[in-house]
Amino acid sequence: MSANWTNQQKDIISSQGTVYVTASAGTGKTAVVIERVLEFICSGGCLDELLLITFTNAAAGEMKERLLGKLRQRGANSSEDIRKHILAQLQLIDAAQISTIHSFCSKIVSNYFFKAGVCASYRISHGSEIKVLQKEALQETMNEVWENPDLARPAAELLENRDANISSDHSILAEVIKISDYCSSLPAPEEWVSNCSSPEDPTNELAKKTNISRFAFGEMLKIYRRKFAEKKRAMNVLDYSDLEHFALKILSDEESARQIKTQYRQIYVDEFQDTSGIQNRIIDLLANDNIFLVGDIKQSIYGFRNARPDLFAEKISKNPEAAKSLSNNFRCRPEIISFANDVFSEIMQPPESLVDYKGEHMLEAAAEFQSFSLPGKPCEQFFIATESNAPRKRELNAILTAQKVREILSEGEIYENQSPQSRRKIKMSDIAILKKDLKEYSTYVEQFRQAGIELKVLGRAELKASIEYIDILSMLKFLNNPTDQVAMAAVMRSPFYQFSEDQMLQAAVSSTGGKLNIQAVEQFAEGSGEMAEKFAAFLEDTKSLREQIHSLEIPELVWKIINHRNYLAFASSISGASFRRDNLLKLHSLACDYQDLSSGQGAASLPGFIEFLDKLTDKDIGAGTPPGGDAVSLMTVHASKGLEFPVVILPDLDKGPKSDNSQVIMSEKLGLAINSDNTTKEKTPLYDKISQENSLARIDEERRILYVAMTRAKEKLVLIGADKQADKTNSKSFWNWIYPCSEPKFYSESEIKDIAKNLRAQKEKAASSEQLDLKGITDRCSITDKIVNPESGPLKISASQVGHKEFKPSPVFSSAAPEEQTEADPRQKGSAVHLVFERVIKSGRFEGIDYVRNIYQNLADEGLIEKEMLTENDLSSICGFFNTSAGKNSLQNTSMSEWPFTAYIEAEKLGIQGDQKVIVQGVIDLVIENENDFEIIDFKTDKVSEEQLRERAEVYKGQLTAYAIAAEKILDKPASARRLYFVKNGKMLDI
Repeated sequence: MSANWTNQQKDIISSQGTVYVTASAGTGKTAVVIERVLEFICSGGCLDELLLITFTNAAAGEMKERLLGKLRQRGANSSEDIRKHILAQLQLIDAAQISTIHSFCSKIVSNYFFKAGVCASYRISHGSEIKVLQKEALQETMNEVWENPDLARPAAELLENRDANISSDHSILAEVIKISDYCSSLPAPEEWVSNCSSPEDPTNELAKKTNISRFAFGEMLKIYRRKFAEKKRAMNVLDYSDLEHFALKILSDEESARQIKTQYRQIYVDEFQDTSGIQNRIIDLLANDNIFLVGDIKQSIYGFRNARPDLFAEKISKNPEAAKSLSNNFRCRPEIISFANDVFSEIMQPPESLVDYKGEHMLEAAAEFQSFSLPGKPCEQFFIATESNAPRKRELNAILTAQKVREILSEGEIYENQSPQSRRKIKMSDIAILKKDLKEYSTYVEQFRQAGIELKVLGRAELKASIEYIDILSMLKFLNNPTDQVAMAAVMRSPFYQFSEDQMLQAAVSSTGGKLNIQAVEQFAEGSGEMAEKFAAFLEDTKSLREQIHSLEIPELVWKIINHRNYLAFASSISGASFRRDNLLKLHSLACDYQDLSSGQGAASLPGFIEFLDKLTDKDIGAGTPPGGDAVSLMTVHASKGLEFPVVILPDLDKGPKSDNSQVIMSEKLGLAINSDNTTKEKTPLYDKISQENSLARIDEERRILYVAMTRAKEKLVLIGADKQADKTNSKSFWNWIYPCSEPKFYSESEIKDIAKNLRAQKEKAASSEQLDLKGITDRCSITDKIVNPESGPLKISASQVGHKEFKPSPVFSSAAPEEQTEADPRQKGSAVHLVFERVIKSGRFEGIDYVRNIYQNLADEGLIEKEMLTENDLSSICGFFNTSAGKNSLQNTSMSEWPFTAYIEAEKLGIQGDQKVIVQGVIDLVIENENDFEIIDFKTDKVSEEQLRERAEVYKGQLTAYAIAAEKILDKPASARRLYFVKNGKMLDI
């Protein structure tokens, strides 16, 4: 065991039996878990005897990668016996049971499907598909209710004076789906449903009235759950809660449980504070004095996912001997830790809080930091005194936040690894703005735009409001119905065809009807001249697409449109490219969901898909993914969980917690309660009791949200609020909790207005070129394959065309006579070599020529390579690469083989005349990503003599230059090396 471990960590690593670890923020819990696993393996244990459950797939992937690296490192420094054992375990890493609880449950259900009573060929349903099935089940539920005379009258009374729109997310009927989702997180949901509608105190007049509504709601809930289950069974799909309940059913069988439990000598559960009731029950059935639970109640912020942090507290109270703690924080500066301890020791105290913030719960500064090199102090608080309303307060918060970001960027430096040599200027991507929700995110986008600061918003779907979604949907609608004037106009104005408003107006004015419709376009296209030809080309192009509607499945059609006239390449090459590209891929994913859904209900169709999209809300679609590049991040606190940033800013701290005004509220112990109706604010005793219970739990979670937010900061934490008086904000707001421990600087509203003016002035002064956006680019250029600028060269080229010239060997080196052509097609052979390289690199290991030979044989068996395509000399040359330092590095670091890219690059950087930008596409053979830079390697199978290597390399110089520029834009870090590896010669050349 390393001597660098703290005493707390050493104790936990060596502990045996049942262990419950409270791991506070930034205390290195993952490192401790991995070290325990290493100790287990080095003492003779095997990876397939371990079960390691994580909260997310990303966490599982990170855990597996880190474990792989540590195993390799430990094997290299161990005795021969241990090294051989570790090498054997490395072969099992891909099959190791390191996964989310849902993946684990899926494995159990797959292996014991006959005991679960499910069909072996089931599939896991996608989120959007489930949403559609839920709405359909709810509609059928109400049809059955109205047909039942015993239910129709109580249901009518329930729905009286309420929103009963099935399509609305805010109606009383939407509560049926919400309550069903809630009770699915319980170990015995049907029992809870049966008990939840038992009559309330009949002596209370209001309760007597609502008992009828409770009965009706309870019956609707039962019918809905039956209908929903039937629909899933008919399509042979399961959702995540089904996986949990079927796994619980299997583990409740004594024989099955014994077989499963004996497979695992050690069981680890990460983020245990976020488990639900049913997940806790599954883990209990697996445990056999071999359970290692790690979590932190202070960081439980997933109440909306039915997380039960009290279950962790309950386990610790019942078995205090098993409890351990990690409180040494290696992330935050001591000043931030001190401030956090001051705040939470005041607001986290029983009985209001599940946590008593003292002792092992208090953070201890354990990391060494260089001198502070950012503006101001490590922990700062700012308050804006204003009489304005809530929207204006949000705007003031956003302006001041932008100003603080500007100050930090203009003056700040940080130490990358806290070593004196790693000092660098701070970047926008080092800064994160965290908020409880992103309802007012557009305010921040606007203020940062005016300040000239790039801002990326994480965690918002907003797919349906994005320009790329609107473009594709407009095209779909126009193809489906050419008479749809709105859709046609949107398509014409879009990057697909780039008609100007004047051109479209010209067609409308010159038409018989004076309106822009398909007849007007057709009439204008019959004329003569350049404009008429453009309109005619538009009609012909869309007609060609329309003819393919019935021959393509919906996902194929959507993908064709996404790529039509290089739309995807274009969207992937401009500001916010990653976000735009992911939106397009999400749209294609929705098309796949629709196709799967329709296959069980009848033929899919374009009108059906358009209707499917119209029904989906952004909430149904799910969160989007962040744009790449150097930009300040704006995200929810929930999205920041598990992350850390040099600088964290927390604005809008004056906002209080959201109150729950739901018409139906629930409690695991008390059941459910319904308010009388929307005409009175009077509540029943049960409603008040559950409401109070839920309110206390919600406020306690607010404290934990603040804890998570503050502990993301490494170097600097900035807190901002705005209200009439700093000491009289909402009593349960973040600001109210931090104010007694803070020394804020105060701003007036007029001072914030001056700040806004200065920010705009700084932007105008600094702006040397206009930021390009989707519409800005399309107004100035075309991206079709056919259009070429005759003066400046092609607008869209492949990377292989950059600087390319035909290679002609110097006469002094040329052979007297051409060699006889006896080998396979050079292009096919080159492809085979690249496939072998890709497969070896993706495997993450190299074990000599036998290993490469096996990979080659596997590729041949899979039909990807023709047998006998490569010779033993070819395979030996491939092995030669992995004996170089770059080859070894490719297996140890993050490597991306056969990496496709699209980039928008200034022509002059590529040696092309002109001041325009060029879309460059290509595939990089190998990118090796290091912490601060990356290397590019291109494999060449050219047959070249030793003397001609350098001359031949010059041919590819432009290509590698394009690769490097593109990758630098995408990865936001510099290229440290550009290399060619000539396979036949076994030579590596730096370019």
